[in-house]
Amino acid sequence: MKTKLLLMLLPIMLLFAGSCSGLLDDLIEEAEGEYDEKRAEVQILGKWNAYEYYSNDFYQEGVSNPKDFSGVNQIGVLLKYESRSGSCSTKMEQFEQRLDHFKLEFRVSDKVILETKDYFKATTYDNECTARTDTDGGVDKEELPYRLDAANGMLYLTEDEDTNYEVGFQILNLTDDNLHIRYDSNGEFIDIKLRR
Repeated sequence: MKTKLLLMLLPIMLLFAGSCSGLLDDLIEEAEGEYDEKRAEVQILGKWNAYEYYSNDFYQEGVSNPKDFSGVNQIGVLLKYESRSGSCSTKMEQFEQRLDHFKLEFRVSDKVILETKDYFKATTYDNECTARTDTDGGVDKEELPYRLDAANGMLYLTEDEDTNYEVGFQILNLTDDNLHIRYDSNGEFIDIKLRR
């Protein structure tokens, strides 16, 4: 009698086990995803130094053959370019810039310290085509809120807390020792590789 009852219940139990296996797989995947997100939150904490920095953030208006620096690792390289964006239409403005270092320090408080050391020189012209040279540079530090969306592979830096304007960087690689992020929007990009 017991054997007959067991044989009758066996197909029902197998159907039940089969239907639960999908649920079990979903629970395992969800737990793994939560673990990956927590791991990313811990991995990103600490100090990072850029060893490669690429961007196309150079405004060269009125230049027939603008220079393309997008493939140049810009750390420690003096870049020179021209533009005709000023008031004097007969003279080209001259620009020089160099990024000496770019550092990020992610803190548990959801704040990041962004530190750059750079040099910038501009020779511009007024309405009478009189030259004026300005130089700027040094170390700049700012503390910004950040938000990590590990599930979607995004890092958001809040540039303006009043408006909550965020700049989103795609996380291309995050390990214990390497971080690779990229901003790409409206034809402008910044690609940064950092290490501890």
